[in-house]
Amino acid sequence: MNLRNWRLRLVDRLADRLIVRPLLYVIAAIVLSQLTLAIDRDLNDDVLPSILETTVDSANSILSTVAGGLITAITLLLSLVLVTVQLASSQFSPRTLRDWIGDTTQQRTIGIALGTTVFCLLALRETRSFGESDSLAPHVSVLVAVLLAVVSLVAVVRSVDHLSHSMRIGSVARNLAFETLEALRRLDGEADISSRPVPPDTTSGSHERGPCEGNGTPLTAPTAGWVEAIDLDALRDRLDPNTHVALVVGPGAFVYEGQPLAWFDEDADLPTDLDDPVIAIGDTRLVAHDVSFGLLQMSDIALRAISPGVNDPNTAVDVVAHMGIVLLEAWSQPPAPSRLHLDDNITVDVVVATHADYLDRAFSQIVRYSPSEFEVLTAMRRTIETIIAERSRRDLPGPLEPLEEMLDEIRATVARSDLSPRDKARFD
Repeated sequence: MNLRNWRLRLVDRLADRLIVRPLLYVIAAIVLSQLTLAIDRDLNDDVLPSILETTVDSANSILSTVAGGLITAITLLLSLVLVTVQLASSQFSPRTLRDWIGDTTQQRTIGIALGTTVFCLLALRETRSFGESDSLAPHVSVLVAVLLAVVSLVAVVRSVDHLSHSMRIGSVARNLAFETLEALRRLDGEADISSRPVPPDTTSGSHERGPCEGNGTPLTAPTAGWVEAIDLDALRDRLDPNTHVALVVGPGAFVYEGQPLAWFDEDADLPTDLDDPVIAIGDTRLVAHDVSFGLLQMSDIALRAISPGVNDPNTAVDVVAHMGIVLLEAWSQPPAPSRLHLDDNITVDVVVATHADYLDRAFSQIVRYSPSEFEVLTAMRRTIETIIAERSRRDLPGPLEPLEEMLDEIRATVARSDLSPRDKARFD
């Protein structure tokens, strides 16, 4: 895969690993401890200011106290993360778990505390007194340990404050919206591929029609899993000139081992290294290449909020408003082409996610399961009408028909709902 896509995949895979960033801090702490201990060994006590002087006993006391206290703080932080994950899974959606585990503030705080603990333990190991000629009072190391302990305590307080604020629905919806918005903007100039099948093309000529099941050569999945990314640049580099290929899956699709991922011309020679670097298959969906997954997460939160067990329609209203940010950006982009003509006369048929697909992913299930939620239905109507108004004012390229169809569906839901006549009148 090209460097950018490879980097995005690597970052997404490592983001939900709680151990990665703290390990970097531990490595930095090991290097820093060896540096300060080397300075202490070469330092002349006569040139040291009295405020920096320490004894072996006081160094042992300070370093052991800091290390023991921070071990307790790390336990507290890990407990907070586990409690947050449990609450987020039950209150919001299990699909948002990687966002909590991958929270950079929490990982940084754990890393600072863990690194400071390792620093103190390594310095404590070298602190010794075996006589006048073989003693080491780590003056500089103790000073650095105290400074790191202060930073760690501030970071712990900052972490608790950040965690309490991040659990608010406004923060959750905003973070999901902007992550999805970033993925949508990243599609600039690229094909946004979904998992719907390629419809048959009725144009004449086998090459114009393109390869399909029955008259082409399939590229099959080497393993089961979620399609995480498709690198069209790598596909172009590995294909012979005058090749026609039809992709039948895309980011967000779950494929089975041996399932066709793409169909090539019947006489095409498939490169042996085509599947892995071009079509990445993993164990999870990634928002970075799958805009619909970001909308799905927000839709899940809204659905859970309006469920009888939770009954919190105001949360759904907040999420709907943030989904409008993503939808407005989607309507700012023109429809993606379903057939791409690459270099060397290479033609690639892709299955694109249309504007209607995004709108359905965002609102269809919410409309279906909220016939009695007046505020939620009103929020969706207000969001769609805002997009329609902005489309006209800014002359956006997104189509008008899907918006009007969704408005009609919302009005029909209100008409057949058990809302009071007063609420129906207010909606109209």
